[in-house]
Amino acid sequence: MFFSRLYVGIKMKTVGQILKQTRIKRNLEINQVAKATKIRPVYLKALEEDNYQKLPSATSTRGFIKNYAEFLGLASTEVLAIFRRDFNEKKVGKIGFPERMRLITKPKFTWTPKLTTVAVVAIFVLLFVLWLVWQYFSLISAPYY
Repeated sequence: MFFSRLYVGIKMKTVGQILKQTRIKRNLEINQVAKATKIRPVYLKALEEDNYQKLPSATSTRGFIKNYAEFLGLASTEVLAIFRRDFNEKKVGKIGFPERMRLITKPKFTWTPKLTTVAVVAIFVLLFVLWLVWQYFSLISAPYY
């Protein structure tokens, strides 16, 4: 099976868990991995903790994962597939939270640009109707001298 080596039982592991467990299994320290892969230890720790907000960009994160996995002897394509499964890339090139960790409930009310346009048009329509009513009543009322 494609991911059979990277899963344990039914519980699916994250990329960080896979990398960390493999590193520990091979008795390697973060500093040793940093020297061999030329990836800063801060970034390696962020990868192992699945803390992708500390990493520079989505492209460099994928590169770090590929290099780290290849250094550990893992199939980088499988590890990157797990990464894509868990995290989505936003248009600005940053890694977003996993879809499964997002809040299920949406806020009850959100103000949008479309709602702003509707509100402004409704106010102008209301003011126009009030002006028409005022004109009507001033027209039918008795003149004053």
